[in-house]
Amino acid sequence: MSSATYELHTYSGFEPSQAFDVVYGGHFEHRLLSPQRSNMEHQRLVLGDIRIETGCYDFPVVAQGAMPRDCTCIGLLAEGADVTRCNIEFFDQDDIQVYSRGAELMYHAAAASRWINFTAPEALLQGAAMERLGRPLELSVRGMVSFRLLRGQRAYLRQLAYDAFALARSLQPGNLAPALAAEVARALVAAYVDALGSAQL
Repeated sequence: MSSATYELHTYSGFEPSQAFDVVYGGHFEHRLLSPQRSNMEHQRLVLGDIRIETGCYDFPVVAQGAMPRDCTCIGLLAEGADVTRCNIEFFDQDDIQVYSRGAELMYHAAAASRWINFTAPEALLQGAAMERLGRPLELSVRGMVSFRLLRGQRAYLRQLAYDAFALARSLQPGNLAPALAAEVARALVAAYVDALGSAQL
């Protein structure tokens, strides 16, 4: 694995044009629902074929678009589940979402929110599932499908993402060495496979 790349983008203002590339390979247009100055933060960590991204909005927003067409995406709400809907469905605190390739969606947050999106090739996830679970994951979905995680798993996945971002950020302006990047990627894949392996519709 090549060394990781980490990006941090922040935005403050009234025109959300800089928020189009929030999910790599996808495309979203944002519409602000408040006349006040708004702040957005977006982080992306690329570890070879694996990406983990997070977006934080301190304002009400509607984002409409489509997910990447080349990989499986797994998302969760880190903050603001009680004020956030996706395709008109409210999130539960312990839900995790699996998105099919190119899935179209509308994200509607009535107040501050933070999301985390994990992207990986399905073959990589299924290979890890066979090793760890002895069976493949149920990833053949259309659009967006929510699964209920076991208690505590959402918090664990959230903290794992925060730790990965913090580690990459601390090493700026350099990047994670290949061996360390591979270990972070392995931990992320294992955590998501284990979480989905025990999740329920």
